[in-house]
Amino acid sequence: MPDEPLWSIIVQAAFFSLMTCIYMKLTELHAKQKDIEKKLDTLLSQQNSPASDSPETSSPDGPPD
Repeated sequence: MPDEPLWSIIVQAAFFSLMTCIYMKLTELHAKQKDIEKKLDTLLSQQNSPASDSPETSSPDGPPD
C-alpha cells in the first residue's frame, strides 16, 4: 500500500498530540494541588496557633496518666 507511511505518520502525530494534552493537564492539576496544599498548610497553622496558647484545648482526648 503506497500511503501506509502517511497513515503511520498521522497516527503517530495524533498519539503524540494526545500525550501532550494529557501531560499539560497533569501539569495543571499538579500546580493546583500544590496551591491547595499551601492553602491547607496556612489554614492548619492558623488553627493550631490558638490551640497552643491555651493548654486546656490541646489534646483533650489524650489518655489519662
